[in-house]
Amino acid sequence: MSSVSTPRRVLLVGWDGATWDALDPLLAAGRLPHLADVLRRGWKAPLLSTIPAVTPAAWTAMATGLDPGVTGVLGFRHLDLGRPSGYSPRLAGSDDLRGRTLFEYAAQQGLGVAALAFPMTWPPFPLEAGVLLSGWPRPETPRAPVLPEAMQEELGTWSRGPARPADPDRADDGESDPIRAATERDSRTHRAALHVLRTRADALVAVVYQGTDHLAHRFWGLPELDAYLEQADRWLGELLACAGPDCSVLVVSDHGFGAGPQRRVHLGRALADAGLLRLRSGGSGGEAIQAARAGVSTGLRKRIRDRLPGALRTWAWERSHGFHRLAPGATVVRVPLYGPWDGLVVQVRGRQRGGSVSPEGWDAARQEAARVVGALRDEHGPLVTAVWRREELWRGPRLQDLPDLVVQLRADCEGGAKMDPGPLVDQMPAAAGAGSHRREGIAAGAGPGFVTSPLAAAVHPVDVLPTILAPLGLAVPEHIQGRARRDLLETPPPEPVPARIAAGPGVPRSGGDDAAIERSLRELGYTS
Repeated sequence: MSSVSTPRRVLLVGWDGATWDALDPLLAAGRLPHLADVLRRGWKAPLLSTIPAVTPAAWTAMATGLDPGVTGVLGFRHLDLGRPSGYSPRLAGSDDLRGRTLFEYAAQQGLGVAALAFPMTWPPFPLEAGVLLSGWPRPETPRAPVLPEAMQEELGTWSRGPARPADPDRADDGESDPIRAATERDSRTHRAALHVLRTRADALVAVVYQGTDHLAHRFWGLPELDAYLEQADRWLGELLACAGPDCSVLVVSDHGFGAGPQRRVHLGRALADAGLLRLRSGGSGGEAIQAARAGVSTGLRKRIRDRLPGALRTWAWERSHGFHRLAPGATVVRVPLYGPWDGLVVQVRGRQRGGSVSPEGWDAARQEAARVVGALRDEHGPLVTAVWRREELWRGPRLQDLPDLVVQLRADCEGGAKMDPGPLVDQMPAAAGAGSHRREGIAAGAGPGFVTSPLAAAVHPVDVLPTILAPLGLAVPEHIQGRARRDLLETPPPEPVPARIAAGPGVPRSGGDDAAIERSLRELGYTS
């Protein structure tokens, strides 16, 4: 490895979902003094997130320096293109990261490493002589989900379990006070980070705060979100004071935010109108399930659903959305991704059960699907802003597991699940404070090893960890897709080296914990 003057510590601070659109007015008003100091001493850039711009894909890309074509992580649940819905019952998590993260690599090169509440790291896995505290989504546990286990005693009582509303029929089925819940979770993370900074000498410390995202979903454009961003800035100031004056810092988000969608676009209906999607005759497919739901309280219904095995929940979800009505001869099926991003999957003989398209006709079928959806319009203009072939977005051995096409809808739209005849676009009820993801997040850095620049080119998630390893003098493995951003570094980074990241043993998952995680995801609208 090349010798580079190394600072005592590099600090990565994640504000999930933060965007300059929300931060810049607060900076101008002097309400974020600690972030302002980072910008004064260093550089500022937008972060251009993954597609889709969602927590699992973006934070996994940061942790590994690899895109979904290698990791296969595109959402909270794994894809299974052989199923009508395109989804497997299996949740994504640390099993998909272990043996791939640059945290493990840095620890194996002799650096002290602490990864605290980094998303997609539950269950925890060991870092050689380091600390890993699992991040969201994770179940609430009375003891900290951390390795080494000795850290559980140091961090003390962690949680009394998930807060439950007084009324069991409440529709939110979880947090009656989302601001308090977010503050409690992030406060635990913050206390753990301060403890690690005070008691250990790790060279690389990463800490991620999730409430900046969770509250943006509910309070976008409202004073409550501004107040929480001010709290995040105070936490940043405490981290920097604790880390010391010779610490380098990088503040990032995984994606940005904007106003929630106003319209729901049903690409399935467009595909059916074009003859690319066929349905068996009969009802919508969800009548029996809907009838069973009628007369059952929301709380009871959700408690029953949460006790079902994952495969049965997935089956019921597919039935309720009518996926079982797909008829032989269907050419293209929509796979929901997140918000304004939808996937399209060609039904190929031998790849999908009942697939009608020959392998030789696969590309022509997806070109036709791209033409059909790319031409969709409403009274406000084009409904689709981009259609990508999967190889335009990703590369790697898992490419065949990802949708054939990815469609990006207009920012005021989200994907809808309806396939039966009817309007292509539904108007959604107005919801004050509703926010939704955008690709444009934040990146800012300062301290030894970083340049001073008022505005830098956009940072990509796969480049984040290679860039902060460079001031530590650590060359990244050659197989990593991300690279250190030379324009942000005072000294050229070490050249990539042949290397292997060894995987330590992980903690087994349990079905009950998966059910708790799914409840948390549903509360924020990430799953149905």
